[in-house]
Amino acid sequence: MGNLLGYALDHEHWAEAQAIAQPLNEYWEVRGRYVEAAEWADRARIAVEDPGGVPPALGSPAGSLWLFFATAQATRQLYSGQLDRGERTHREILAMLQAQPDSRFRQENLAVEYHLMGSAVLEQGRLGEAEDWYMRSAALAEELGNQSRLAMCYHQLGRVAYERRRLDEAEGWYTRALAIEEEFGNRPGRALTCGQLGIVAGTRGRLGEAEGWFARSMTIQEELGDRPGLARTYHHLGIVAQDRGRLDEAEGCYTRSLAIREELGDRAGQADSYHQLGMLAQNRGRLDEAEGWYTRSLAIREELDNRAGLALAYSGLGSLAERRQDLTHALEWAVRCVALFDHVPHPGSGSGPRQMAWLAHRLGIQKLEQTWQQVIGQPLPDAVRIYVNSHRPEDSETSEGDTRE
Repeated sequence: MGNLLGYALDHEHWAEAQAIAQPLNEYWEVRGRYVEAAEWADRARIAVEDPGGVPPALGSPAGSLWLFFATAQATRQLYSGQLDRGERTHREILAMLQAQPDSRFRQENLAVEYHLMGSAVLEQGRLGEAEDWYMRSAALAEELGNQSRLAMCYHQLGRVAYERRRLDEAEGWYTRALAIEEEFGNRPGRALTCGQLGIVAGTRGRLGEAEGWFARSMTIQEELGDRPGLARTYHHLGIVAQDRGRLDEAEGCYTRSLAIREELGDRAGQADSYHQLGMLAQNRGRLDEAEGWYTRSLAIREELDNRAGLALAYSGLGSLAERRQDLTHALEWAVRCVALFDHVPHPGSGSGPRQMAWLAHRLGIQKLEQTWQQVIGQPLPDAVRIYVNSHRPEDSETSEGDTRE
């Protein structure tokens, strides 16, 4: 099929090229062949753009092909952790679509871009903005009668609700998505939604139910040869095993997940695996080993500039410092976590604000002021001071929170 796509591009058969590229793109995604996908995206864009790099009119066959490849590549940027770059590309595509005359083509592609804009901001912890984009996409999908797109919107609205820890709401959205996916035989969608329902069940402590959902997801992923999906499922089965206290089983799951992610070159996924292996080592009391895993995770997240991931890495290193009774360094990590976001507490900062408040009460508000100035280079914000003063933990509490992926 690659030869056919190359022939179509070389001979300017744009509609035929897109018909070939769509199933190929699904294959690249499932197999994790992201480099190959990016190379084809570059080749297609060069073929249809003018010498100055200006894309063709979006309503034309060449423009439709450009839009397909540009959107696919921007989405891969998001999932690989290049959040700012991915968002910027999607905003450029959205502006181009909004400038088009009204048509079904425009409406269908706006529904896609609204959805992808939601994903772009969701990965950065901007939950209210994400919810708005998904609702806009869902409204257009209903208007167009696009049930597949509607299921995807419901799925992502479930993710927004989950990040807010509104678990009943999240389960409701996922259940609505799954009903559509089952009705229309969308197996990749079913696998993904079953996995999310497993995460919700695991968060509620219903570990047997979680394992059941993950098993359903894995069965489909194995049938489809979905390597990235299998890596995610092994990762979450590791979390369930760790919650059950089966640490050797958890390590086996994380290691299998990591092997796939390394094979695929999935840097963001590798960071997730390193973090969980760090937590596992910390649970076993192997603190130097834990620090090594956390540090490897942090290096990738700094490289990708993933704020939500950085927050998790900082929280992990902070809990490790606290375990070592090094409260000064623990406070520094908590400050780094909280300062990533423009308000406190931010959903993307996880347990960081709670860690910071607990440590501030142990070490004193003056120590927090000094640490904030030293680490961030600015005075302690009033909003942070108010948060700390309004969150007075009991003496028996600790700051360690849930830093799992």
